Amino acid sequence: MKLRNCLFLAILTSFILVAAACYQEQAGWRGKISQENGQTVISNPKEPMYSRQVPDRNPASR
Repeated sequence: MKLRNCLFLAILTSFILVAAACYQEQAGWRGKISQENGQTVISNPKEPMYSRQVPDRNPASR
């Protein structure tokens, strides 16, 4: 009986850990994707989603 309880707790803990690791928050992207004249058009919002500047990792572009 004790082994059965330990096995149940181990499986339950594993399930909870996997579920927590797979959880994703929804992206805050406020853009819109539409089709116009057979072309895919992506509209981005006027304000950037993040206010800080992302550093350029490509040294050749400097």
